[in-house]
Amino acid sequence: MNLKKPDNSTMAFLSVLCILLFIYGFFYTTIHLPIYQLDYNLNNLQISPDHIIQLINVIHDSMFKILLCVMVFSIICLVMIFQSSFRLLFNKDQLQIDVGISEKEITPGTDGVKLVANEKGQIPLYNAEVYRQLTEDYIISDVSPDGKPIGFITMDSFLRGFKSYCESQECDRDLETIREVKKDRVYAPEEYVRFGENITSVANKMLTKKLSALPVVDENGCMRGSIHYLQVIQLLTQKMEELKNR
Repeated sequence: MNLKKPDNSTMAFLSVLCILLFIYGFFYTTIHLPIYQLDYNLNNLQISPDHIIQLINVIHDSMFKILLCVMVFSIICLVMIFQSSFRLLFNKDQLQIDVGISEKEITPGTDGVKLVANEKGQIPLYNAEVYRQLTEDYIISDVSPDGKPIGFITMDSFLRGFKSYCESQECDRDLETIREVKKDRVYAPEEYVRFGENITSVANKMLTKKLSALPVVDENGCMRGSIHYLQVIQLLTQKMEELKNR
C-alpha cells in the first residue's frame, strides 16, 4: 500500500507551523525561567540551600528545553534548505522511486499460452504467434481456470529452455529435428508483481531472475496482465525527471 506524499503547499504549511510552535515554546520557556523571580526571592529573604538547589534544577530543566527547541528548529531549517541534497544522500540507492504499479502501467492479456500450446502442452517452434507475443508483449502467460497464474514464458526463459532441451537431445547440429517443446521446459522462474508494488522492487526482481517481463497479479492472486522492462525503465525515468525538477 503506497501512501500519498504531501505536496509542496502542505510541506510549506507544516514547516511554518513547526516554526511557530518553536517560537511559542522558546518564549514560553524563557519567560517562565525562575531566574526572573530571583530578585523577588532576595527581597523577601526566602533563599535557603534547598531553594538554591531547587532553583538550579529548574534552571537546568528550562535550559534543556531551550536547547531541545533550538535543535529542533535547526533540523527544520536544515531540512528546508538542503531537502533535495538530503534526499539524494540518504536515498541514493533507491532514488526515492516510490511509483506503485497500477493497471495503467501493465499490458493486458493473461492467457497467451492457450494460443500457442496444443492439447499435449507442447509449443510449436514454427508458430508466428509465439514470436508475436514474445516480441510485442515480452511474455506468454499460462493461467488456470480460476485466474491464478500457472507459469509464464519470456524471451529469456524461452531461449534458455530451448537451449537446455536442445543440449539434452543432442540436436545442436540439426534443429530441423525439433518441431515443438514442452511449455514447462521454457517456463521462467516463478516470480510475480502485485498491484502497488514499488517500481524498484520490480526492477530488482527482473535483474535477479534475469527476466525481461513479469506477470502482474491483483490482491487475490489472480493474473491481470504483465509489465516488461521497457515500461519499468520508462517509469524510473519519469520519476527521476520529477526529482530533478523539484
